[in-house]
This record gives sequence, C-alpha cells and structure tokens, in this order.
Amino acid sequence: SLDSFINFRTDPKVLILGDKNYEPSFTIKCLASKYGKDIAFGFAKNDVPKMIESLGIKIDKFPSLILIPGESKNPKVYKGVLKLLTIRSHILR
Repeated sequence: SLDSFINFRTDPKVLILGDKNYEPSFTIKCLASKYGKDIAFGFAKNDVPKMIESLGIKIDKFPSLILIPGESKNPKVYKGVLKLLTIRSHILR
C-alpha cells in the first residue's frame, strides 16, 4: 500500500506513477538498481487517482516521478530531466 511504502525506512523515496500501459524506463530501472540501497523506489499504475489525492499533489502527465525526501513526508513532483544523476542529486538535496 502507499502508506506502507511512505513509512518504509526513513530514506528518500521515489514513487513512479504511470498510466495503465506504462512500464518503467531503462533510466528508472538503472536508478533503482544503482541507488536502491539509499533510496526506496516504488511503482504504481493502478489506483493512481487515489494515490494522487492521498498525496495531495497535482500531476499534469504520466509517467510522473514523486519525490519524498528522507523523513519528510512532503511529496514533490519531479519536473526535471529524466537522467540518472539529475534525479539522484534532486532527491538527496
């Protein structure tokens, strides 16, 4: 569940919300593989409207990356370039 994911560890988290046809890109898979010990990654494509509502965020397009930094539970929609180091540096700010 979304609550379990958010409350899992105190590490920064990345939640990827996709539409029903979306599969995670190579970039996302690389991020999860390389930084999975420091950053928790989650992916959802079912019940996305409920997740958006419960997170209190606005999403304009899919897929969207939702960043949940450390112990902070204030999610932010990532609007930057989908590149490994760019996303990682944004999460670890």
